Order: sequence, then C-alpha cells, then structure tokens
Amino acid sequence: MLAIKKGSQRFTLLLLEENESYLANWMAHCTWPLKGESTFQADDRIAGTLRLGSKSLFFEPDDVRLPIARLPFAHTTRLEGEAKGSFVMVCSLMTKMKANMADAPYVTHKEVSTWHFQLAYAGLVSFLPLAHQCLVACKLPYAEREAALAAIAQSQARECVFDTSRLVDFGERMQLNTPAEQLTPLVREGGRLLVTDQRLYFQPLHDIAGNAPVRWRDLASVAAVAKRRSSLRHTGMEVFFLDPCPLEGSSSVAHDSNSAGFGGTPSIFFAFATQQERDHAVAVLSQQPLLGSGLEGGFEATGPRALVLEGQPDSLHNATLAWQRGVITNFDYLLFCNLAAGRSFNDLAQWPVFPWILSDYKSSTLDLGDESSFRDLSKPVGALNQQRLELMRGRYRDMEGGPDPPFMYGTHYSCPGYIMYWLVRAAPAHLLRLQNGKFDAPDRMFLSVGDSWGSVTSMAADVKELIPEFFLPNARFLRNEDRLALGSRQSGKMVGDVELPPWCSGPPDFLQLHRAALESPPVSATLHHWLDLIFGYKQSGAEALAADNVFHHLTYEGAVDVESITDSHTRLAMEAQINEFGQCPRQLFATPHPPRVSVPSVAEAQRISAAAMEAGRERAKGGTSADASCIAISLALLSTIASMSTEPVPLFGGRAEHEAPPIPQMTQASEVSSTPASAPASEPAPSPNSAPHQQADSSSPEPTTSSSTMTSSSPPLPPATSRPDLRVPERMRNWSGKLGAGHNGSLKVFEMESGSQVRAAKLGAVPLTSLALLDTPVSTSGDSASNPNGCAHVLVGSYDNRVYSHSPQERKLQGSWEAHDDAVSCLSVPSQTGDVVVSASWDCSVRLWSLAEARAPWLSGSPTPLSEIQDHDAGIWAMAVNGRGSIVATGTEEGAVCVWDTRNSTSACQVSVSQECVRGLAFTPSETLLVVAVSDGRLCLLDMRKQGASLASVALGVPARCCLADDGLAVAGTAVGQVQLWDIAHQQGQAVHTQGTAALPSQSGMHTPLAWGAVQSPINGLWAGASGSAGNCLVTAHEDGSVRWM
Repeated sequence: MLAIKKGSQRFTLLLLEENESYLANWMAHCTWPLKGESTFQADDRIAGTLRLGSKSLFFEPDDVRLPIARLPFAHTTRLEGEAKGSFVMVCSLMTKMKANMADAPYVTHKEVSTWHFQLAYAGLVSFLPLAHQCLVACKLPYAEREAALAAIAQSQARECVFDTSRLVDFGERMQLNTPAEQLTPLVREGGRLLVTDQRLYFQPLHDIAGNAPVRWRDLASVAAVAKRRSSLRHTGMEVFFLDPCPLEGSSSVAHDSNSAGFGGTPSIFFAFATQQERDHAVAVLSQQPLLGSGLEGGFEATGPRALVLEGQPDSLHNATLAWQRGVITNFDYLLFCNLAAGRSFNDLAQWPVFPWILSDYKSSTLDLGDESSFRDLSKPVGALNQQRLELMRGRYRDMEGGPDPPFMYGTHYSCPGYIMYWLVRAAPAHLLRLQNGKFDAPDRMFLSVGDSWGSVTSMAADVKELIPEFFLPNARFLRNEDRLALGSRQSGKMVGDVELPPWCSGPPDFLQLHRAALESPPVSATLHHWLDLIFGYKQSGAEALAADNVFHHLTYEGAVDVESITDSHTRLAMEAQINEFGQCPRQLFATPHPPRVSVPSVAEAQRISAAAMEAGRERAKGGTSADASCIAISLALLSTIASMSTEPVPLFGGRAEHEAPPIPQMTQASEVSSTPASAPASEPAPSPNSAPHQQADSSSPEPTTSSSTMTSSSPPLPPATSRPDLRVPERMRNWSGKLGAGHNGSLKVFEMESGSQVRAAKLGAVPLTSLALLDTPVSTSGDSASNPNGCAHVLVGSYDNRVYSHSPQERKLQGSWEAHDDAVSCLSVPSQTGDVVVSASWDCSVRLWSLAEARAPWLSGSPTPLSEIQDHDAGIWAMAVNGRGSIVATGTEEGAVCVWDTRNSTSACQVSVSQECVRGLAFTPSETLLVVAVSDGRLCLLDMRKQGASLASVALGVPARCCLADDGLAVAGTAVGQVQLWDIAHQQGQAVHTQGTAALPSQSGMHTPLAWGAVQSPINGLWAGASGSAGNCLVTAHEDGSVRWM
C-alpha cells in the first residue's frame, strides 16, 4: 500500500531522477543565490543537508519553508573547491521542490546561478572526487552515461558491509549476507540483506531518514517466503507477515511491531541481481527453524503458505473451492488471485487489479439485484463498446504479418500511470516522481467516477480497470484533504474532491455500497468470466483473440528474456517499457474457471460489506499508518490463505498489526481546564541527602478496589485515589494495568479501564523512587519461564540504595540487590532488547546489569554490574535510554546533561543547561533529539546529531518535574499540577504539530497548558499510550498520591 501519512521527513528517494542513485550526504551551509528565497533567514547562509545523487546535487534547508534545491550535473558548468571545506557550483538550471513540506509541482529556473557551499564537519576530500566522477559521467552520451553511473553506484554497493553491531542479539548466527534491493512503489533502495537464525535484516546503503540504519523482523513472524518477478525477471522475493498468534504457553512476538522500517507492512519485496541469488536467498530463509514459529502451524506451515502465494495448482484448487462454496468473499478471492499471480502492493507495475463492476453512475438509488446496473464481466473493458471494438479489431488485422506480434490494445488495464490516476490525492509525491515533477493536465485527472466510467467505455486508448482501494474503507483517495493544487479544467471546474454517483451520500457510503455491489448476486454469478480474462485461459493465445483480449506482447510473462539482452541501452529501454506500460499477471488457470455455487443474496452482500468496512475502520484506528485499513484487510486475507494450506474449507480470519502508539490526542474538556501559565515560581533544587517532600506513611493499606470509575470521553474530574506521593506510572504491556511507586514504600497497581486501585504491595519502609518493567519472566530459580498473564516483573528503585523485583501477578517480592551507594534515582529497561537494566543514583554513577541468559541480579548475593559510568560531578536525577540501550542520557542535580555510549562507557557529549536540577529527560522516537525538563521552569531541546547543541528552549513559568516526547510534541508535568505542551516540530522549522491540541501554538511553540481544575499537586510522572477501550490517554502521577487519566 502507498503510505499516505504525513511525516516530518522532506527528502525521499522519490525526488531522484529516473535511474538515479543516492550516494552520500553532508551537513552544510549554503549561500542561496536566488533573491527572495532567503528572506526567512537572518542572513544568506542557510543551514541544511547536502545530498549527492548520481545525476544531481540536492540542498535541503533545515527550515522547511525554503524549498529543496536540485542542481543537475548535466547543466553544471563549474564545480570546484574554494577555501577549506567550501566549494562553488555554477548551474544553468535548478529545480525547487517541497517548499513548506508541500507536494506541489516542481518549479524550474532556467538561468545561470552560482552556489557556494560550506561543509560543516567534513573535508572536501569526502565530497569533490565523488561529485566530479558523477559530473564527468553526466556529460557522456546516454548509453555510456548510464553505464558509468551504474558503475559508480555498484562500487558503493560493493563497499557496503553489514554493521553487525546493529544485531538485536549478538549471539545470533549469520546464515546469509548478500546485496539486495528493497522495492517500494517507484523506489529501489540498495543495501545488504542479512539472515540470521533469529531475524531478517536489511541495511540500506544510506539511512536517509536518519533513524533506521537497519530494518529487521523476527523470523517468528514470517508467514511465507514467495518467489516473485521484478521487471518480468525472476529475481524477486517477497516476505509476508501475519500478526503473531502465539501458541499455548509460548511467548508473544508482539515486540516485533517496533522493528525499524518494517513495522506496519504486510510484506517486504526484495530484488536480486540474478535468479540464482534470489533462489539461494529463498532457500536459506525458508530453512530457518524459527521461521513462522510465532504463528499458528509454526515452521511446518510456512512451506504450504508459500505454495499458496506462488499459485501452485493444489493450493489454487483449495482456494477456488472455498470461494465456490461461499467460505470466502469475492473480495478475498480477487485479492488472493492477485497475490498468487505475483501482484504486489510494493510495485506499481504489478499493483493488484480489480474489475469495474457497475455501469450505473447516474441513478439516485442503486439496485443491487438489477443486472442492468452492472457491467458485463464476460468482456474486457476494451470490448464493452462495440464501435471501439471494431476499431481495435481493425488495428489487429493491420498489424498481422509485421515484425512484432499484433495486438488490439496499445495501452494496458493496469500500469503505474493508471494507479496514480486513481491515487493522486492520497500519494501526490509518487505522481510527481512518475511525471517529472508535474501533475497531469486537469482535464485528464480523476475527478468523477461516472466520467471515468464513460471514458473507459468510449475512449480508444482508455481500457483501465479498478484497484482494490475502491472496495476498502479508506476514502482518502477520493478527497483532496491536502488541498493539492490540481488546477481547473477547460470548463472552469476546479479539480478537488472526486465527484460521486447520486446513489451515495459521500465517500464512506460510496465505498460501502461499492463493496456490497462486488458481493452482490449479479457479480457473484459472473465473476468467473472476468477471472478467465485476467488470470485464466483467455489471457493469451487463441482464446484471448477470440475474447478480444490481446495486449502488447511485452506485457506478458515470458515474452522477452531480459537476462539475455547484453546491450545495456536496449535492456534499460526494455525494462522502462515493461515497468511503465503495464504487466499482465501470471496466468493461474489453464481451463475455464468454475462459477460460484453459493451466491449470496442482496441482504447478505450488504451485511458482508458493512462488516468488512467496520472491521477495516477499527483496524485503522489502532494503526500508525494512514493506510492501516488496507493493510489490515490484506492481512486478513493472508490469514485466510494461510488456513487453506491446512484446512480443506478455511474460515475467514486475521488480525491487524499494532505499533507502539504515539503521544495520544488530548481533549480540553471543561473539567480538564486550560489555564494560563502562572508567574515564575521557585522550587529549591532537591538534595540527595534531603528528606522527601512528605513523610513516609508507616501504615500500608490493604489492597482495595476503589469505586472510582472513568469514561473514555468528557469525564468529570478524573478518578483519583488518596494515597501519599505517587511517583512514576508505568503500563503493563500485556495487561490492562498501571503501576505506581510511592513515598510510603508501597507499589500500587491500578486498573486502566476503571481507574481503580486493585492492589498494593509494601516493599519497604523508605520511599520508592522509580520503576521499570520486564516482559521476559524469570522464575525464582533464575530460569526462563512463560507467563501468559502479562507483565513478569516490576523492578523498583528505592531510597535504601536497593532495586527490588516484584511480580504483580504472583503478588510477591522475588528479591532485591544493592545497586548503588546512595538512593537509586532512575531505572530503565531498553524497549528493543530487554536484556539489561540501567540504573542511576545520587551517588553520581550509572550501572548496567545483565539479564541475558536468564540472569537475575535480585537472586544473586552480590551481583557485579555489566559496566559502570562514574564520571558525573553531581547526583543523577533524570535518565533516558534509547531503544537498544546503547545510548544513555543523564541529568544531574547541578543542571548538567551527559550523554554516554554504554558499549564502551565513553562520553558522547556533556552540556550544561542550567544551574538547577534536571528533573526529566526524553528521547524523541527518532533518537535524534533530547527533551530536557529543568526545575528552573525551562524545557530545552538538544540535537544529538550535533553533540548536544541547543536547538531551542522555552520558559514554562513554573518548575518542571518530568517530561516525555514524540517527534512533534513534548509534554511536561509541572510542580503546580499543570500539563505543558510544547510543539518541538515548530522549533525545527517543520510543519506545526497540532494533533491533540485545540489551537495553534504560540510563537514559542507552547500550547495552552492543561490543568485538573483546582488540583495543584505536583506531577511526578507521565505515561502516554493506548489503554484498551478507553482509547489513547495521558496518565499523570501526582505528589498527593493521585493518578489521573486524560
């Protein structure tokens, strides 16, 4: 599926020219030569990223209001060094793109301009030689130019070595290490494919986004590995994933949804240099014992699933029987046929094809039982108009006896141009890439479903079919939500939202009725005829001619052996034609397809459609991608197909993938009041030797269930329990609970759905300071064990220098160990590894404790830390750890922020942000930025790519106690009980982050603070995420012992 979610990244590989390779990038400053463009800046020197492609040089300003500039080498007359680290480039043509983050037609300036660049941290020796190679190559004739540029790219690829330090587990055994390309729509990204005994990795040649140098998935979540075609060559491999379904007593592989780069997609497509390399990769991957172990059927089922997805005869027979009997729907079977024939959502040239099914786009009501409202599925689109058909037949006769095989239709029913015709509103960047930076002429753009049907039944060159999106719940491709400048037609009509038939009330209603029409009696009774044309015996040969279904010979599998073409120019031209003008699916059926036996009624068709649309919308709510509903539906189908490999009559089923939620959307209800920031308040910096703010309560209450409840929308004053000084809230990942550590030495457990305290455990007589959760259970003997009930352990830091291990499910203390020489102030378990505990203390040290191989330091008499960092000048009060545990940021009592590389215990940077205590630290998900909350009432934003350089800071007016962040928004809890919202995207010159807020931020990026009515108890802890039926929420833990939900 095309990704249509807006992101903060501007530069993508879609901005490259055809057959251009991405080579390198540098941080740099540019003297912008075009007048009027740099007025956003204080001077003409603009900071940004210099990106080198094989055919052009790009400069991407950090300020997103300025466009990305592309300087093609073909129009470059001068490129030479100047002073140290600087160079000049003179170009007679430049292209501007993506100004203000907008997907708009590129603007080209055909005038001589002189550009001065200063590399920030690198010397010219890293840039000029490679740039000169590209410049020289781009001046050569076409064939020589393409060969020279390909050689430069191949040289880079050969030098690429997989970084084994990026392995999730250093104990993994390597099985395959080979060059490959990952294919996504209109993009081929080179890199290294690595298969270990536990995971599948892909390391792209360049981490363009800056946050995913290696992408990976657990082998346990792989459903099937199927051989595929790429540009009609048998060099592709597609790896399919299903939502993990752990067996009884096994551990879930749900953590895999956090896999960098691969999360949220039903399949990954790789292309190899030769068929032999592809076959070897498929063989190695398919032989791994852990393959599919997290799914029903385990390893033994992956082979049959692959046969299903490769369209093997026995599997086809089972699927066809299931469809005939009504076990699977028309939609499911069509999508199955597409996947079995090699179609893929990763390749625009092989996008799944669906039929036009209706012919009535003018009536006020749609009768799903009236055959006259439906298209004749026994004929191809080109034969639906008799007058046009006669012209096509005449063309065929005229071409007989010529040098090339004759054909009827010079265009195809599915090609990249047609796919983007339908999807321009959802994925405009892809259309700009396809059409050299331009949208299509307004009179040729998709504006009306009825007009498009009129075109395919009348125009000589228009025989396109539909795509799956017309039958799925995501209506974005029908709305111009981004207000794209698509122009106006000659009639004066603006190209905006798609005009829909009178028989529907809007896009959602259209999609639901259209899906019902697909499942209706007229379509169910005749769909097998269309399957004969596209996937069956009428696809080619004499039967195709008799059915008026003959296309250009290059669109058929096996028509040309691309591997045998030795001339590079001819091969590139052939591949371009194959990719741009369409490909027929692989033929699945050699005999007439049987009709459906069980034909649903109109009422049943409507029920199927309503249920499918609702299920898709529900899945979309839980996803993190804008096309989550489409992915969920395809995953549901793959689950159906997987069951066909073992069941003669499968049942429909499936699950959607889940990813870690971002900071949730927040509402400003009347009870959750918005208050202006109060006057600056002073709060003395805490001292490691000072007493806690509140005396420890010597009496620990018995576990009780509060009668307080909460609702998911517009609740009254959120639920609270009167308990002393609740510190840090944490969510049990596989259980609907929330934990809190208090100053009275008690660990408390709250139910997320009701807000009630369900139990409490007294761990000691002194205050508790911090806690961390372990998903991997460890028994009292130290051996690994499974726990189907959810969280296995809670590790709690305390004033008595110890860390306690407690099991909330077993309701018992499992042990403790003395971790430091003073109070343990912070604890963390890296989210991606879970094999180490990081602790920090007022004794000025950070220690790492190994949990690998079932180690349990709480069961050891005197455990030895894995490593220790002691180079702090003051006690540590805040800590943030990245997902892999390789980077630790600490904040001290004296206002210092220190960043450490735990792999060698060295300092990456040290920054003084204040003279007062640092109370909170939070990495953004990309791990490139660090948010700092200081008790002097400031929030700071530090850039990890620039040794902790300060990007921005803002005064809250009240002391900050804690913080968390995503890539667009920072949230801080304060000493007066407010929740402060800071738009950090705004501070980076990116689009303003407005999700979860009722209004735009101030000039400083601050939103109106949120407060709990009259509640002014300091907020000591924050947690954000999904909470079951309550939806996304923000949880605050207050010093008065209350826990509140927003």
